[in-house]
Amino acid sequence: MTLTATEAGLLGLLRHGEQSGYDLRKLVERSVGYYWAPAKTQIYTALPRFVDAGLATRRTVRQDDRPDKHLYSITGAGRRAVSDWIRTAPLDAGQGRNVLLLKLSLADESHVAALLDQVRERQAETEQLRAELEKDHRIHQIENGIREQKALDMLISQAKITDEEAPSLIVTPEQAKREAEAQKKDKKSAKGQKEPTK
Repeated sequence: MTLTATEAGLLGLLRHGEQSGYDLRKLVERSVGYYWAPAKTQIYTALPRFVDAGLATRRTVRQDDRPDKHLYSITGAGRRAVSDWIRTAPLDAGQGRNVLLLKLSLADESHVAALLDQVRERQAETEQLRAELEKDHRIHQIENGIREQKALDMLISQAKITDEEAPSLIVTPEQAKREAEAQKKDKKSAKGQKEPTK
């Protein structure tokens, strides 16, 4: 049986000992639930499938005042299936789940080499994405500069401004700030002159 990330996560958590579906759900919440959380229905439907596939066993505990409780334990075949999943499953989980973190939480010493390769793979993908984003940002800056230059060229041609006069029309952010401060100062001094003295 090829495991999904959800199945591998649940089966891997059964290595903590015999658990009911409810126990398993609580274990997910207090351990891996911060970055991987299966739906409650996924937990309860996966457990019987594990038993049918020989990956887990089920023991029924009779209860007088409540429905019978089913407790599940992982088998040797289940442990091997989780181990194989940790070593070979692709890192792309989709649906916002972080498969690499899930694998790291389920791994033991025997998985170190495989996980190091996967961490390096994820690092390379991240660096490639960063380079692409930086390239897109530079292209965007260039496109903005071209648009600004075209707008300036159009204004110059419409206003019949000579090439020598054009640079004096461009105001840098620093110049705009100085002009705004000067205008504030002028307003304050004009306001101070208009007020009658008492």
